[in-house]
Order: sequence, then structure tokens, then C-alpha cells
Amino acid sequence: MPRPRALLLAALPIALLILAPPTAGAGDDPLPLAPGAPTVDALPGGDLDRAVELFGRGELRAARYELEGLLARRRGVGASTRVRARFLLGWIHAQLGNHQLASASFYRVRKLDEHPLKEPAAFFEARADLNRGHPRTSIAECGTYRETWPEGSWFDECLLVEADSHVALGNHRTAIDMYEDFLESHPDDQRSETIQLRIAQALEGAGKHEAAARRYRALYISHRLPMTARLATEGLERVRAAGVEVADVSERQLYARACSLREAGQFDESWGLYCELLDRAEAAAEGAEADPDAADAGATTEPPVDPDAIEGDASLQGLLRAERHEFLWRNRRFSEVGDERAWAYQRAPDASGAAEHLYWAVQGYAKAGRWDDAVKWQEVGLERFPRSRRFARTWERSSKIYAAAGEFTKAREATLEWHRHSSRARRSSKGRFFAAYYAYRAKDYETAAEELSELASGRSRYRVGALYWRNRTYQRLKRWREARDDRRQVIEEAPDGWYATVIRSEQRRKESDPATMALARDGRWPGRSRREMELPAAPASTALADAVARAWAVPRAGTRAPDAALPVERDSDGRPVVRPPFDGWSRLESLLSEEEAAEAAVASGEAPGEAGPSAEDPVATRRSVELGALTVPPVWERGEHYDPERGRKLWADFSETNAEHWPQLPMAYELSRCGLGELAGPILARVYEEVRDVRRSSRRRSRVARWRSRGGEGDPQMARWAAILDMEFRAWEWREMFAAAGYPASVSAFSLDSVSLGRMDRSSDEGRAAWTLRFPAAYSPHVWQASWEHDVDPLLLLSLMRAESLYKHDAVSRAGALGLIQVMPTTGNKVAALMGDEDFRVDRLLEPAVNIRLGAFYLGRLMDRFEGQFPLAVGSYNGGPHNVGRWLRPKVGIPFPEMVEEIQFDETRNYIKRVVEYYTVYAELYGQGGWVLLPEETLQDDPSVINF
Repeated sequence: MPRPRALLLAALPIALLILAPPTAGAGDDPLPLAPGAPTVDALPGGDLDRAVELFGRGELRAARYELEGLLARRRGVGASTRVRARFLLGWIHAQLGNHQLASASFYRVRKLDEHPLKEPAAFFEARADLNRGHPRTSIAECGTYRETWPEGSWFDECLLVEADSHVALGNHRTAIDMYEDFLESHPDDQRSETIQLRIAQALEGAGKHEAAARRYRALYISHRLPMTARLATEGLERVRAAGVEVADVSERQLYARACSLREAGQFDESWGLYCELLDRAEAAAEGAEADPDAADAGATTEPPVDPDAIEGDASLQGLLRAERHEFLWRNRRFSEVGDERAWAYQRAPDASGAAEHLYWAVQGYAKAGRWDDAVKWQEVGLERFPRSRRFARTWERSSKIYAAAGEFTKAREATLEWHRHSSRARRSSKGRFFAAYYAYRAKDYETAAEELSELASGRSRYRVGALYWRNRTYQRLKRWREARDDRRQVIEEAPDGWYATVIRSEQRRKESDPATMALARDGRWPGRSRREMELPAAPASTALADAVARAWAVPRAGTRAPDAALPVERDSDGRPVVRPPFDGWSRLESLLSEEEAAEAAVASGEAPGEAGPSAEDPVATRRSVELGALTVPPVWERGEHYDPERGRKLWADFSETNAEHWPQLPMAYELSRCGLGELAGPILARVYEEVRDVRRSSRRRSRVARWRSRGGEGDPQMARWAAILDMEFRAWEWREMFAAAGYPASVSAFSLDSVSLGRMDRSSDEGRAAWTLRFPAAYSPHVWQASWEHDVDPLLLLSLMRAESLYKHDAVSRAGALGLIQVMPTTGNKVAALMGDEDFRVDRLLEPAVNIRLGAFYLGRLMDRFEGQFPLAVGSYNGGPHNVGRWLRPKVGIPFPEMVEEIQFDETRNYIKRVVEYYTVYAELYGQGGWVLLPEETLQDDPSVINF
């Protein structure tokens, strides 16, 4: 009996006829259809705009069939539309892992004599050929690309693809040279550590085990990513098994490795190695007695001393003991810091370093969340060393420690002292606000009401907060009418703000109206997330075209994993969790039928209702919200301030008119017509930055004037600047062009100046459309899929994205955080490891799909840790879960607004309030009139879930 694969290969000639449109040779006309195949008229869809719309919703397979139908048409399809359809089809095939089909589509675009999409098609074809197991073809294509476009957008990426292709062919020496050329040209590239690891692996593959061992050994000692440490260790084990004698790692090098582990966030490993080294050093001290003060004499918060710079009698033992505090502190062993420094002070309270010991005891206990101990030693320090730099004028620190320990009367006294003696505090209303708030917490309601009233009558940034807490104070004093007036005033003055959200949440929880509660958003996916659903596997298609696609997509030797593949999810035992592939929202929506929704309602104790939301039928309302969550919204809504046709015309005219000055503009325009704003938007953004800088520079205007006076010829840069000075584009025109280019970051920024939202009602169609310009559903296909998979509300993820990067997918912060949700490389590496992604690369954090997927996973686990208290999960995203956990520990069971107000980092406290404000707007815009439900009181967290 013939094997199924043999039958499949025998059917390839017929399949090639059926698949002629996307995979045929050079001609534009499709091959004749095989006998029995559907006619052209019976093929699906065939509209490019519809395909782009489906692609924008994440319906990749539906978009694919739409494009295939378009390309199968013999007439009625323009040449430009056909090229765009082929390019988008290639992109979709690459996302689906069909690299053979992707290569064929990109080839049809790349072979054109002239077209703006020719350059990107050349690069993506080379990458697809590598992924489908044809590295020789990929090398030739990369070489052609680099010769044709030496200044191309993907020149450097093509160099790396070519190097990877040489590795797949076993040309390790050539690959190593290319990797090293890249590092020489880009010494500060985020991928440098990963490329160093690839070089070591290439050396190992070439049989140069000694050289590979040296590379692995260097990465084993010095690295900044956790995955590097593991892979380097495994590499050393392999070369040892191959019979290579690897040089021993000296103890000073192990000290450097302990520092690297610490910087990579591997705190337990770092501390364990430090202790092991110290034990060895002390054992080798030939019986010398240990000085009990040695561990404290060199305590410092400065960076550790370079071990290679130690000379003379600076032994490793002395260095390690001097660095004990550094390793304790930076490995977050705060409780031990407090205990050791408190003991050191008690042992010698009159020694010269006693104040320093007390300071670090306070800091250690505070960081460990041992607030009573922190208060105790802070008071000792204030009493014994009032003039020391560690305790003089530390009223603000004292107030925070007292508040964390629940001693609000002392916290108020310290705050008043800070306000009286600090010119910075006197210039700010912060001290007055917290003094009044601590009076409220100390149950001194009359004082609190008086001081909050003074703030509420002014115009400071704490005015709305003062109104809210005065309302709470009046409630305690049973002055109900005044409390009601304050609540109304808060909602009128800042309807989307944190305090208005708190008030609405409290009121609606008291009203307990089921239909209203059905519209509540609490940070979780509104309905059953993927984690809660047992989805049936996607049915295998019987279409011969799909069968051929699957056959061509079989991995071959030397092929990398598809770039778009989802990482492996693992259970608590580390075993992969097998889930059916995501097959588009349309299919998922059909699975959630009316009957299933009714069964879920009955199982939860609710009575099933009729379809359609109504005030009398909360189950139907909830079902509508659940099913509505499966509809990926467009990025912006059409309205007076956003007309896609108008914006597209502006964008087309601008790119055509200015192609002489910015040759990449036509390519950006074509990419945007394919729905690839993540590629097109940054090109237009760079053009706008130059336009802005030139128009603001008087020096450049003078240079252009002199150039024009000399005849205005022969200088392309001057010609470009002159064209910039002649431009008369207004803010709304830039906004429309960026919307047409598909770049939410600039659309949102320009809407601040060009759209007045103050009086626009979000419940009206026109008002809602205007608000979506400032609060877009940016990168919605990626956001919705990642949120559904990890049980996060996509509207909360969008709010986080706005706060972190303002929707700029290529954003890089000063601290090194990358992408839309600003993921730090170390955090991304750890999250990728938890998700089973063994091929994590730092640079991929700049890709929207990868950044959003990792960010959603991390936020979902933070919500798991904090029992669904999403504001604390959001605060942890900003300030770290270890910090939020220590602030929460003594405050479990208190009203939630009090917990947020007492967060010690101003940045984290304000960040939570800002994200909740954005979430409130998003819930109303995209949540069918939804509202944000805040937790009523604090719950205990579980640090074992995630703690980085």
C-alpha cells in the first residue's frame, strides 16, 4: 500500500495547477485550472481592501483565501493591486509558517524590473528561503540584496540571514567572519551577546572545539541574559565530552560570573556562588582567624571592584568579604542586610561606622517589608545621630516608614516636619496632601477635613485627590450631603481619573445591578480565555492546496524554527501544554454558540436569557460582552476627523511628490497599502522628524536662503531642506497621513493638537470616532490574541501600551527597555524561558507581535500573583512585584484606595492612576459602554507565581 506522503507527492502536478496564482513562474497570468477545479468565479472574495481588513483583524487564513481569489482573476485586477496582493500573501504565508509559499510570493514581486516593494520582497524572500531549508538560495539572494541596496533598510539584517544560512550549510568559517563583521560595525547592538553565542556554536560546528571552548568560557563568566548563561554552560559540557581540555575557571573569574549572574537577575545562583567562593577562600586562609568587622568595613553601594585591578595584599578573601553587603543587597537578600547591620550596630554602638550600620539596617528591613523593625532602628538613628548625613533631615523617609507600619500619627508629624524644613516640600502641595491624608488614616477626621478643604479650594495637582479624601472624611463624620457634593465634584472635574473610577466602582458595587455589573472590566479577559477553554483541534482541510502547503512546510535539516511560531507553554512539571492552533476569531466565535453560553450561565447559577443585551437580562448582556470581545476592532473609527480615503490621498500625494528627497517614501506607501504599518510608519516618522527639525532651526533656514541666492543647484540636502521649508502641512494633515500609513504613535500625538475632545460625548458615533484617534486599538490583532491566550483584558493591555510607549513599537528607553510595552531584555529573556521560547533574541522585542506576547504573558502572571488585583499587577509592571509585595504585606484587608495612596514610589503610584484612567476610557470606547471595577479591598499575594 503506498504511503500517504507518496500519494501526496504524486498529486503535486495537479496541485501546482490549482495553486498557480500564488506559486507560478514569471508571468502575471495564472496557469489554466485543472479539470474539475472550481471556476475563477467560484473562488473566494478577491478584494485587496477586504483582505487587508481581514489581515488587520488577525484572520490570516481568511485574508489568504481572499488574496488567492484576487490573484486567480484574469481580468479586472490592476498591476499595482496584483503586486500588493502578492506581497501581502507572502507576508501572511510567512506568519503561518508556509515558507515555500511565502518565498514564491515574494519572488514574484522581487523579480519585477522596478517597484517600491522590490527591496523588501528581496529580503523577505531570502529569509523565507532560509526558513524553508534552502540556505544556498538564501545566500545568493542576500548577496544580491546587499549589492543592489547598499544603503537598504534590511542591509544589516540580510548580513545576519546570510551568516545563518552559511551555518546551515556547514560553512562555519564564513559565517563567523560575517558575525564578527556585524559586531565590528555595531558594537553596541542589543544582539551582541546572542551573536557571540552563535559564533561559539559555529566554531563548535566547524570542529574547532578549543576556540569554541574559549568563547563559551568567556560567555559563561560574563553575560547579561539568563539564557546565555545556560547555553554557555551546556556548550562547555559538550566540548568537554568531545575530549577538549577546558581551562579551569579561576576563583576571580568565578567572582566575575557571580556578578554577571546578579546582573542577569539570577539572584539565588549569584548568592550561592558567592557563598561557595567565600567558603573556599576562608578555608584556604591557613587557619587565620576571621575579623568580625571585615564584612562591614568595606561595605559600599558603589559598583563592585574589578577583580583584575586588585593588587598587593588585596586577597580574594578580602574582596569577597568587602563585597558581602553588595551581594546581599543587589541579590535582594534584604532581611539579611537588616539583621547583619543591626547586629553590627549592637556590637559596637559607639564605633565610627555605627550610623552607617543603622542606616543599612533601616534600609534592609524596609526593603524586606519588616516595617516594625525599620521603625525601631530609624528612631534609634534619629535619636543617636541627628546630625549624621544618614539621619539628618530624613523626615520624608521617616513618614513613609511610619505609614507602612501603620503608625499614621507619627507619619503625619514627620510629614509636617518635612514640609516645614524643606524648601522643596514647601513649594509643593505633596507634603500638605499627605499630612492631611495621614490625619484621616489616624482617625483625626476634623483635622483632616480642615486641611483637605484648604487643598480642595486651590488649584494644585492634588485638588481632586483632596476632594475625594474629604468625601471619605465627611462620610466618617456622617456629613452625608457634603460627602455627596464632593463625589459629584470629583466626577465632574476628572470624569476619567483614578478617583472618579474609585467612586463609580464603589457606587455600582453597592447598587449590585446585574446588567450593570455584566459590563464591568476587571483586568481579565471578558469571558472564557484560552486558559479556561478546552478547544477542539482545528479540522484538517481536505483541499489539495492546503495539503501541498503542509507538505512544503515540513521542516528540513538546517531549517530554523519559523519566526512567527508561538512559544511552547509548559505546565507546572515543565511538560509542553498541547493546544490547538489559533484559527482566527471567526471560528472561535462560532464555537461560543448561544447554547454554550447558556450552559455556562446555568453552570454558574445564573438563569439563561434571550440573545441580545438588555437591562432585564444580565446574562444576555454578559454573553454579548463575551462575544463582542472576540471582534477585533479597527485601529480607528471613521468620522469627521478620520476619513481613510482623504488620508490615503494625502499620503499618496506626499510620497509621490517627495520621493526625490526621500526615496523610501514610495516603499512606505506601498507597505501601508498592504496593511503593514509597522514597517511603513517608522519611515514616515523619520521624515517628519527631519521636517520638524529643519523648520525649527534658524541656522538651517539661513543656509537654505544662501543656497537659493547662489542659484539653488547641486546640493541634494539643501534641495530637501528647501522643500521642507516650502511645505504647508497642518497638524490634521500629518495626522491623516500617519493614519493612512498605519502608525498609531504619531496619530495619537497629532490628535492632541488637532482634535478637541473636551466636549465630545463618547457615547455618540462622532465623539467615539474622534476619541479613538487619541486612544486607538493599536496593533489589535496581536493584542487580542495575546490577551485571550493569557487571560488579560486587551483594553488593559492597550492602556499599559499607551502609558509605556504611546504605541511606538520601536521605542527604546534610557534604561534599555524595548518596544510597545517596554520590556527589559533581562525580563524578556526570563519570560521567554518560562514560555519555552529557546530562540529568544533581544532585537525581537521591537517586533509588535513578540513584544505584546511577552508583555501579556508577564502581566497575566502578575495578575495571578496578586489574585486578580489588576492595579497592583500594573504597579508591579512599573515598580517590580517584590516592591509591591512588601508594601502590600502589612496592608492586607484594607480598602483598596488606601493601599494605592500609600505606595511609596511616587512614580509607581502615579503610574497606576494613569493606567486606570486610560483603562476607563478604553472600556467605554471599546467595551460596549463598559466601566472599570476596582478591587474593594486588598488580598494577599503569592510571590511563588512570579517575582521578577
